[in-house]
Amino acid sequence: MAPRRRRKKNRSIIYTLIIVFLLSVLIGSAAFAYKYMFEDRYVQVNSTTKIWDTPSDEEKSSSPLQQQPNTTKNQEKNNSKQTSSNQNSVNPNTTKDTKVSDTTNVSPEENISPQIDNLDKDYGISTFIFKLLNKSEIEKLFGPPIPFNKRVFGYNKSAGKVVALTFDDGPIPEYTEKYVDILKSMEVKATFFVIGKNAQKHPELLKYIYENGNEIGLHSYSHFNMSKMKPEQMVEELYKTQKIVVESTGVKPILFRPPYGAFNKTLLEISDALGLHVVLWNVDPDDWRSPAVENVVNRVISHTKNGSVILMHEGKTNTLAALPQIIEKLKSEGYSFVTVSELLNYEKNNIANSNHDQQKD
Repeated sequence: MAPRRRRKKNRSIIYTLIIVFLLSVLIGSAAFAYKYMFEDRYVQVNSTTKIWDTPSDEEKSSSPLQQQPNTTKNQEKNNSKQTSSNQNSVNPNTTKDTKVSDTTNVSPEENISPQIDNLDKDYGISTFIFKLLNKSEIEKLFGPPIPFNKRVFGYNKSAGKVVALTFDDGPIPEYTEKYVDILKSMEVKATFFVIGKNAQKHPELLKYIYENGNEIGLHSYSHFNMSKMKPEQMVEELYKTQKIVVESTGVKPILFRPPYGAFNKTLLEISDALGLHVVLWNVDPDDWRSPAVENVVNRVISHTKNGSVILMHEGKTNTLAALPQIIEKLKSEGYSFVTVSELLNYEKNNIANSNHDQQKD
């Protein structure tokens, strides 16, 4: 009897261990599925996200388009107070921000480029960010820095019936040329936010985009959620992608769209220090889900307004099919098409053109 009891007890222990093991596997799988499906899924830009548009007269003094490098002493002090702290708090404007590391092993260099010599003074960029930049290549790859501003560009309500088409995630061999050819045939230009690792494989497509009158912006190198990266990784993502575009086209992009629309204060500071305007959108047809063609068209048309930035993606058959219809319908409603850079400065450009025409008269 005793051996039978022992065998029965041993079997019970084995069954218990098996059950515990299976439960651990199930819990681990559920945790992984949650992270994959929810934490890193596409970040929607909704009505609670504050995006920058053309400012009112009261706001113009702090607008990134209106500010000049020679800011007033009071502005410098305010900017310094905002950014000199080593606590990189999460930007409230994004739904999925995370805190980033406050420390870095990068030591300051003795020979500092004049372009970034006064980032902390004239532009409100913190010393912490200043130390991360590759000073030997910054002037070769990037344009002048932008005064730090926590808000980002999403549309320009002062632009009138003008919109900007944007395409993310390329270049993709099976799609990029087709997108560009449709735009060219319909006499429309757009902005392509490219992923560095794709661009690295297909530099000829970067040339094709640019040589046919379109604009190129950065969409990171790896398309990971950059708000969860260390600052050093953020810099590397931007440098690697920028270098690929510059070497392929000879053009220095001035636009950056963070993957998933996710950003934090540190990423904004780094972008501004590198002269990159952070660009989101205000029209999203959810075409990354591959909805029907008519759904893509209807969502774009119903949500477009003056100065809209329209988000679409490469690599989507239905988006490609919807593009000619979108352009035709928006044209029929009186809209014209510009690049994002043109939309950023549209009001300023219009004033300049108006003054030029008056001088001719």
